[in-house]
Amino acid sequence: MLQNGGWTLRGSVTGVTFVSGDVLLAKAFANGTVQIYRNGLLLGTVNASAWPHAAKTGRIGIASLSSTSVFMDNFGGGTAQ
Repeated sequence: MLQNGGWTLRGSVTGVTFVSGDVLLAKAFANGTVQIYRNGLLLGTVNASAWPHAAKTGRIGIASLSSTSVFMDNFGGGTAQ
């Protein structure tokens, strides 16, 4: 997460490979919990509660920092009820 002009790692899910057609889903909760899924299966949970904006509403985004050939489609977000 970008904070104070630089990136701050809040958690990671390692040992996962995505291939063409896989679906990445992230659910962020007001308590700072972020659940990461691939194709509907929970891969892991990270705690971002120390981030000052964790409980706020706002915009979403995604970045691929270590790959030179990434294609993403059907990106979106919203509020789950």
